[in-house]
Amino acid sequence: MSDTTELGTGTIGLIIGIVGLFIFSFILSPIAIIMGIIGLFRFQIFLGPLAILFGILGVITSPVLLGLIGMSALITLPALVESLSAM
Repeated sequence: MSDTTELGTGTIGLIIGIVGLFIFSFILSPIAIIMGIIGLFRFQIFLGPLAILFGILGVITSPVLLGLIGMSALITLPALVESLSAM
C-alpha cells in the first residue's frame, strides 16, 4: 500500500482519542495512548504525541477510570473529615 493512501496509526489514535474524550473514555483513551506510542515508533512525530495527549486527557476526565484508581476517595474526603469532626 502506498504512503498516500494509508491511514496512519497516529491518525487513528488521534481520532480515537478525540472520540474518547466524550464517550467510552474508559475503553478508548488507553487505546488512543497505545496507538499514539505505536505512531511514535513509526515516526509520526506530530500525530503520535497528539494521540497520546488526547488519550491522557480522556483518562483524566473519565469518571470510571478515576473511580478505579481511587480518585473518588479524594472527592469524599471533605465529607469524611466533616463527619469525623462532628463526633
